[in-house]
Amino acid sequence: MNPQPGPGVYGVPGSTPANLPPARIRDPAIDVLRGLAIVSMVAAHLSPALEGPAPLWLRAGGSIAAPLFILISGMMVSLSSRERGRDLGRFLRRGGQVLLAAVLVDLMVWNIYPFLSFDVLYLIALAIPLTFLTLGQSARMRFALVLLIFLAAPFLQQHLGYADYPTEITLLGTRAVYPHSPTGIANHWLVDGWFPIFPWLGFSILGTVLADLRWRPRPEGDGLLTVGFNTVSFFLAGLCLAVAGSAALARSLGDLATRGGYVELFYPPTAAYLAASVGVCLLLFFLADLLPRQAAQRPLAVLVEHSLFMYVLHLALIRYLVYTLWPEESLGAFLLVFFGMVLLMVAAGERLGPWKRKLENRRSKRRYAHGR
Repeated sequence: MNPQPGPGVYGVPGSTPANLPPARIRDPAIDVLRGLAIVSMVAAHLSPALEGPAPLWLRAGGSIAAPLFILISGMMVSLSSRERGRDLGRFLRRGGQVLLAAVLVDLMVWNIYPFLSFDVLYLIALAIPLTFLTLGQSARMRFALVLLIFLAAPFLQQHLGYADYPTEITLLGTRAVYPHSPTGIANHWLVDGWFPIFPWLGFSILGTVLADLRWRPRPEGDGLLTVGFNTVSFFLAGLCLAVAGSAALARSLGDLATRGGYVELFYPPTAAYLAASVGVCLLLFFLADLLPRQAAQRPLAVLVEHSLFMYVLHLALIRYLVYTLWPEESLGAFLLVFFGMVLLMVAAGERLGPWKRKLENRRSKRRYAHGR
């Protein structure tokens, strides 16, 4: 791979006044992909309200949200460690904040006991410090670890068992769903929860490998150079994985389950799905770097500034509004609700943006004043 500089270099030396903390790198292409992942996740979480079987394009589109978002979260761990230093405590605190959000979602949105079914926020909370700890290894070692996690997942599913639905206990003490093949809580964390460690942690660690390719130290040693992924080699790698994985996945569609009406193609996450999803993510990186910088700013990027809030907001809207008013929607009504919810989230992000930036600027100045 011989990546060329992309359509912008951020963190230009000498651009930050001496009395202010250095600005964080903003990568418009990555921001728009994070926004796309959030939008795709909204569609995936709305799918239980769809009347009748979901079309394949919806199943495929909803299935790319999680790997793309987790992959980019790993990239952000790597970038943050370069910008602010390698302090494990900071990543533990960030993981703790995400864990708190996961607990609140279980208690207040789904009304179930936390720590049982291992949804995506639990995975990210655990992955943040674990991914940080891998940064001391070379990129090759981290890539080998990713392959090991991906290859171990089907083996563990076969030998430990894969539940058709993870255990969820309501706050009233009853089971939310009675699975046909129940397994234990530890099994949910490892292999058969909503987003178990095997294989989903691998996407976060893979993100650090991509971060090494994306953000290179400047030759003069001041700041980072953003390197574009819009190269022939990057495109061919993504295309080969996407085509081969999708072809294998298409042959096994009948063996995949749906859980509680959720129609993503990773119940369970097979080797074919892992190959296809990694390939599609690489193709999306390639395409995002072909966009003009201005095209990546709004409206998707506005969701990124408040990604954790947007995640909680859209789940609450689905749980208490959509499932109550429109429990079974036609495809046309589904699309109207989907676009309406996305527009509402963008509007909320626009209103929250100035307030959050002002708060972060104060915190950044305070940290800088104390030498942190």
